[in-house]
Amino acid sequence: MKKTNATHFILSGHLSLDECRFVNPPVYRGSTVLFKDYDEMHEGKTKHIYGRWSTPTSDIFCEALAELEQGLAAIVTCSGLAAITTCILALVNHDNHIIINQTCYPSLMRFLNEFKNKINLEIDIISAQELACIDNYLKPNTKFVYLDIPGTFCYEIPDVALVKKQIGSIPLIVDNTWATPYFFNPLTLGADIVIHSTSKYIAGHSDSIMGSIVFKDENLYDNVLNTSRLLGQYAGADDLAIAYRGLKTLPVRMNQHYQHALHAADWLTQQSQVEAVFYPPLPASHNHALWQKQFHGGSGLLCFLLKDDKKVSQLLNQLQLFRLGFGWGGYESLATSMIVTQGPWQDRQLIRLNIGLEDKADIMRDLQTALSM
Repeated sequence: MKKTNATHFILSGHLSLDECRFVNPPVYRGSTVLFKDYDEMHEGKTKHIYGRWSTPTSDIFCEALAELEQGLAAIVTCSGLAAITTCILALVNHDNHIIINQTCYPSLMRFLNEFKNKINLEIDIISAQELACIDNYLKPNTKFVYLDIPGTFCYEIPDVALVKKQIGSIPLIVDNTWATPYFFNPLTLGADIVIHSTSKYIAGHSDSIMGSIVFKDENLYDNVLNTSRLLGQYAGADDLAIAYRGLKTLPVRMNQHYQHALHAADWLTQQSQVEAVFYPPLPASHNHALWQKQFHGGSGLLCFLLKDDKKVSQLLNQLQLFRLGFGWGGYESLATSMIVTQGPWQDRQLIRLNIGLEDKADIMRDLQTALSM
């Protein structure tokens, strides 16, 4: 049977009727795995050895996510940041060099700033424009290139295929949390590893913290899996079950997040108090062509600048439907502000909106009321 994209999400990771007669698979909460005899215990050939390494619950989620990202295999970690740092620790050694995009996840920059001197790690932080000629930054000891797509703050979008063409066999890591595998598949464009904070859209209800890493190459998978186990990385059974269930409704949720956010972003561009709106699906966005080339849709996360930064706190305090919080990717509308730390809008105060699944009219009414105060 030919399956559409949304149908793939419903059917991904399903057990056969011989394995399970229930629509939803059972949740395995356990640390100890039992063996039938001494030989089985010490040969290490059984699928599961200890709960921290794997369980049937982690297996089914990893199988589903790898399938949806069109990858070979996946592993899970305790958070999205843990997924990123686990990859870094697996791939770098003393005196190595890495390249990351300028507007990457701020917590990644904090980690690298703390970690780099311990192993003399050299880091080139380059802009979206510089990524187009990334071969100028490559060195014999370059171990990977890391791209947060779209970039934090202003949502720059690089050309993944062009970057991969220039870096050759050097691993390319892409954080795909913003668009999810429903709207973007970096592995098909040349990426070697895809990162997700499944706490966001995949889980989708602001009640789970987990990360995941998807691989196209078996050697990279084995390397990062070994490091993950050495670090004691794992995800709890309930977080895995929440994330697996979230995959089944991801298409319908992402479609609504996208439609609501596109409407809100377009409206914001027309407001006299707003200086700039950052949302790549907008036709007027400077990233629109590259977004259109690589993505099938957008998420509910957008940012904008007021002409007067001093009015940011006033606007946020006027919001009623939008609650104030740092998270995003859940069903509820949220707002926060942040100082841009890199790029052309450095030191400006952005407003970030997580456009939720509430009625579009209510979302717009809240924004209109707050912006008119």
